[in-house]
Amino acid sequence: MLIMKNLINQVRSIGNSELMPPYSKEDIQKYQKENNIELPESYRELISLFNGGEIFIPGTIIYGIDCENDVIKANQVIKKSMSIPEEYLIFGKYNFGDYLCIQMEKPECIIQWDHENNELFDQWSNLKFWLDELIKGYIVEINGEQNEQ
Repeated sequence: MLIMKNLINQVRSIGNSELMPPYSKEDIQKYQKENNIELPESYRELISLFNGGEIFIPGTIIYGIDCENDVIKANQVIKKSMSIPEEYLIFGKYNFGDYLCIQMEKPECIIQWDHENNELFDQWSNLKFWLDELIKGYIVEINGEQNEQ
């Protein structure tokens, strides 16, 4: 939990993100029960720190629960037009259109699903590694833009 919390604090300190207020563990449990789903542990950890939003605008959208960009509703709609396996939970989307999925079973690896070729494009061993890479990439991008000015 501490590593994820530190990563989210880093996102907040960099700015240029719109993160929704977190969901309590009780609310997450209630949502799971009402929707007959067991969300992956790392995703539950993420939404207990922020319940969806946009990281590094215009950037990565993270789906939350019981909100406009609800994770279950997004999965129902997106999976109708894509061949994303059922054991993947779509939890976000890059600004260029590729989907972010988390494997529902252990290990909870992160999958980047290519929206144009409708296939797995990349993967990370866990949510923390993916988020750390996203942050580092954004910092490099911003530093590059600042150096050009």
